[in-house]
Amino acid sequence: MYFETVLNGGLVIGLAGQQVFSNVLAGLLLLLSRPFEVGDRITVTTWQYGAILPSYPPKYFSDDLLYLGFTGVIKDISLNYTLIKTDQGPLVKIPNNILIQAAFIVHGVDKRWVKTRYEVSKPIDIDHLLDVAREVVRKNEWVVDPEGARITIQNVTPTSIVLAIDALCKGELEDPPRSSLLYELERAISGTKHQVTTMH
Repeated sequence: MYFETVLNGGLVIGLAGQQVFSNVLAGLLLLLSRPFEVGDRITVTTWQYGAILPSYPPKYFSDDLLYLGFTGVIKDISLNYTLIKTDQGPLVKIPNNILIQAAFIVHGVDKRWVKTRYEVSKPIDIDHLLDVAREVVRKNEWVVDPEGARITIQNVTPTSIVLAIDALCKGELEDPPRSSLLYELERAISGTKHQVTTMH
């Protein structure tokens, strides 16, 4: 009985030690290879954890690239864990042996692509709608490269038109520039006396 207890205890300690050693080794690899640093904004995708869904869901069979995972700014990299402050607010502590196996995207901290969708009820002239959107993007203080923004008609239904704006904006979060673009679009479109609804 004593021998079995010692053996079982040794197995438990051995497995726990293996996990700790794996974390430490992965932490050393991350610190040496430096695929990202404290302050970088990244998206981590890994099968071991669930994902935080993107800010808005795909609609009308959209071909948008949606990154499923944890997106945020790296706050700390230790031997055992990497701490990420997610865009949604919570802190996520990911074991390094999980992170070393994950796929991740390193984003710029000072600017990022922001996707905005705007649904306008018919009737409205499509060319006029596109002209208004281009003018809003050109004047918006958050947009870094107005000429490089992608402004398209994403979908047309019997009752509405879905406008899509993808623009490179200042800041590390999507919500402030998206909110600004939606606000300016609504002001501009409402001036044409058409009912406008925004997509969340």
